[in-house]
Amino acid sequence: MTEEKEELSEQFENIFRKHVQPLIMRHLENDWHARSIVYTVEPGRNRFRSGLAYLLSGQEKSGIVIGAASEVAWAAILILDDIGDNTAIRRGKDSAWRKFGLLETPHAATLGFLLARQILKKGKIKSSLIRNLEKSIEHTLRAQIEQGSWSEHTSQDAVLNNYSKKTDLGRWPIEASAMVNNKISYQDKENIKRFSEYVAIAAQIKNDLDDIIGIKDEEYEVPMKDLQEKMLNYPTALFFNVASVEDKERFLNEYWGYNITPKIIKGIIEMLGRYNVFGQCIAEIDRRISLALVSIKNLSHPYRGLLTRWVESYRINQEELQKWVR
Repeated sequence: MTEEKEELSEQFENIFRKHVQPLIMRHLENDWHARSIVYTVEPGRNRFRSGLAYLLSGQEKSGIVIGAASEVAWAAILILDDIGDNTAIRRGKDSAWRKFGLLETPHAATLGFLLARQILKKGKIKSSLIRNLEKSIEHTLRAQIEQGSWSEHTSQDAVLNNYSKKTDLGRWPIEASAMVNNKISYQDKENIKRFSEYVAIAAQIKNDLDDIIGIKDEEYEVPMKDLQEKMLNYPTALFFNVASVEDKERFLNEYWGYNITPKIIKGIIEMLGRYNVFGQCIAEIDRRISLALVSIKNLSHPYRGLLTRWVESYRINQEELQKWVR
């Protein structure tokens, strides 16, 4: 992680701890039915939903409310995702379903969506933005269900189309906080929305790569989780689209759905590297980052600088990639 990225992450974390988390706790800490949500929200690392919402709102209370609702709704998504993937570790702890059981957690996740709406309503956020949140939740849930039906025959284009829906909830706080800022022009609001669409898919592809070749931190999240659960993502879709019949069969027979060992990690990285999967992913990330930057080139200061710093944090250094793959 670069020094600049660390500074931005620390800034977002400080915003979460100082402004957003207290609001979440005022709504949820005395509601034991929501304890799975509180448990999942607390240890997160990527606080852009809080940080960007607050800063893009002009550091107004509305940005805090939007950030709080977004963190709660996203925690609900993570809880459901972990149940579906049978994931044991989330954010350095037992997943919520492991902690509280399979009876409580799915209901708590559903409750989380309702509580996110309640936070917005009590925070006097415009009804149109609340409806947008509901649509974003729906799109993300539908995309999650769709992803579970993929096979090795699913194209990379179908994956990217799915990602545009899957990331809808992640984009919502950026777009909503810009909408409530009266100092941002209508055209700039539209440009920020376009920006968020490009960044969201770039971030999702980077997340896919992190699952495969990222610096492993098994105490935080399980490595190669998608592969263990036979969950197709963008890198593996690229592989299946171009690999030989023999390599596809080997991948399915030796790596797909198996518990990860050092030998399997090495074999997967070597096979994907043979077909330049990592290079193609990096090229797609860079392409979308470039498009995102073009969309905000005329954005007023300081928002242009803030968003530029954030989107640049998703680039992958080629030298660092080689260290991971080697």
